[in-house]
Amino acid sequence: MPTSEDLMGLSMPPFLAGVLGNSPLALTAAGTTQATATLIRAHNIEMTATGADGIRMPVDAKTGTPYFIYNSSGSTGLVYVGSGDTLNSTLNGSLSLATHKAAIIWQYKEGFWASVLTA
Repeated sequence: MPTSEDLMGLSMPPFLAGVLGNSPLALTAAGTTQATATLIRAHNIEMTATGADGIRMPVDAKTGTPYFIYNSSGSTGLVYVGSGDTLNSTLNGSLSLATHKAAIIWQYKEGFWASVLTA
């Protein structure tokens, strides 16, 4: 799969290249609640966290589109879904992503999310 840089080299706009490319977007977790967490704007994320802070899935996510998230920091971070959404059967749920672990998260139908964690 081409990287975002490869696609931009072919004159693709940066935002679209970031969505379609396979380069991880570095994202710093912030906020300690679902409402204040950093919003995800790409499908391949390298998250850094400092403990109880987190990132939040986009409200305009397409059903069936996977999001790949890797926590490269020395602290656990949280991954939230949008307000009123369900993650793994929990309303307004969050996923605790430990140090150097990864998750694949997708919306399997409108407002309902599932995830798979690495061991």
